[in-house]
Amino acid sequence: QVQTPENPDGSNQTVTPPANDLAGSIAVECKQLAAEKKWTDANSCADRLQQHDGKLAKTLKAQYKQELENELTVGRISDAVKKNDLTRSRKELAQIEDGSVYRGPAEKMVDDLEGDLVSRYHDEALALKRSNKCDQIEKLVGEARDKGGPKAAAAVLKEKCSAPPPVEKDCSDKLVDNSKACKQQFCAKNGGDPRCGTGQVQVTPPANCDAEALKEEGMQNINMGQHAAALSRFEMSLKCKRDPYVIQLAFMEACSSSNSPKAKYYYKQLTAAQQQKFAQICIRQKVDYLP
Repeated sequence: QVQTPENPDGSNQTVTPPANDLAGSIAVECKQLAAEKKWTDANSCADRLQQHDGKLAKTLKAQYKQELENELTVGRISDAVKKNDLTRSRKELAQIEDGSVYRGPAEKMVDDLEGDLVSRYHDEALALKRSNKCDQIEKLVGEARDKGGPKAAAAVLKEKCSAPPPVEKDCSDKLVDNSKACKQQFCAKNGGDPRCGTGQVQVTPPANCDAEALKEEGMQNINMGQHAAALSRFEMSLKCKRDPYVIQLAFMEACSSSNSPKAKYYYKQLTAAQQQKFAQICIRQKVDYLP
């Protein structure tokens, strides 16, 4: 209350400030609390403002309620960021309106997470490329797209590569190296060589055995779609003469005739490159070929 000068009759008069001035003071107090992000206190302040300026109080209460919800949303975004969950982070970010005091900081958290994921997936792709594991990069693209978004997938694709074709070694007549595959190929043709160490006795081929003729008969069986018969002919040919090419044919026909035991037997006698090349036949036929 303010004391004014005496009236002409000599008495004092008490004056109450206009209601709008009081409303302005309360509104300033409410906005100061909002600036400090004290949303509960700011909302209580708006309740006091209600009796003086109902329209402004209603507007401020709606704003403070929304910002309180936005504050909780930022907490959920923070949790998602800790779990590297970009999809959930973006979904929560969409709940915060552009004019919110929390929009900027929330956007930065999501953008930083995306940047981290892009960098991480790019580094993984680069490591695979340097290790010549090019086939694994294709799988990484899908994972990067699901967890890191289009930018992460694009970063992985930048390192896409093609693995160099394997060099096929011919060990049928000479042990080029000491690898298991080379020894298998060499011993398939040179079973009696001491280096093979099989301990097996050399078997004398049957009388009147024509390896080439039996192989040709097997080829004719293939042309007629008689895969089991073709396998039988190739095995008879191998009893006459060990031939790496016929071994390949025997494996292929074992796959085509769904003969898993024979497929496993001949698979072990192929070189590593041949195994990789011809295994697809058994895979297509759904025949188990691995020893």
